[in-house]
Amino acid sequence: MDTKPKPKLKLKKRLSPGKLKAMAHYVIAGSDPARLGSIRLNKILWYVDTLHYRANGASMSGETYVKRQHGPVPEHVLRALGKLEEEDAIVSRSLSMLRQASGQAVTGWLSPIQSESMTTLDALSRHGVQYTLDWNVDDLPVRMRGDAGPVYGMPYGLDTSDKLSVLDFNLSNEAYTEQLVDAFDTLWREAEHSGGRMVTIAAHSWLTGQANRIIALRRALEIMASHSGVWATTYADALRAYKAQE
Repeated sequence: MDTKPKPKLKLKKRLSPGKLKAMAHYVIAGSDPARLGSIRLNKILWYVDTLHYRANGASMSGETYVKRQHGPVPEHVLRALGKLEEEDAIVSRSLSMLRQASGQAVTGWLSPIQSESMTTLDALSRHGVQYTLDWNVDDLPVRMRGDAGPVYGMPYGLDTSDKLSVLDFNLSNEAYTEQLVDAFDTLWREAEHSGGRMVTIAAHSWLTGQANRIIALRRALEIMASHSGVWATTYADALRAYKAQE
């Protein structure tokens, strides 16, 4: 039995677990699962880190590689692969709970504090999510690539969100209404010569839904609805209309 410690090679950089996970995911997503295998994955990661080291004086991942029978192996590769499986499981479990509770397909997604990893889009696409609000897109959907199909970044008005306008900036009811209407008016005029635009309002029941605040939102919505050509709809229906004209 060989009791000698396995030699290790450090490519001069502090380990970045997130970077190693992203590297592994990139290789897996772009490979034929029947041909990749753990040995090839480990070799590809090794070559990437080595080439990056030669070009930049530091590896991409900061990983330590351990000598094994079939070549160098990233010391923390199993942990990185476990993280990929963990995120996929979280997305799957969350969607299952929402779909069961609502009785709806649930094809949209908003991450906690709009925070995605480098693998979130792929996980969403694998579980039937068609759009996400994580990217603060301005006024038209943006098609993004997931490994099981496209996921669209949908407009989400962070600048007109009540959390920013009311909670952080402490706008009065009048100023909040004016802000929403000004945003609408700009996009409504653009739509006259550039095609449809989406105006989104991020309003929270615990803030704008309060008795002393809801009137400001209602005023803004009444003004918007009084204009011609306005369609009050859901994200899912808006995306269907957009895709039909892509």
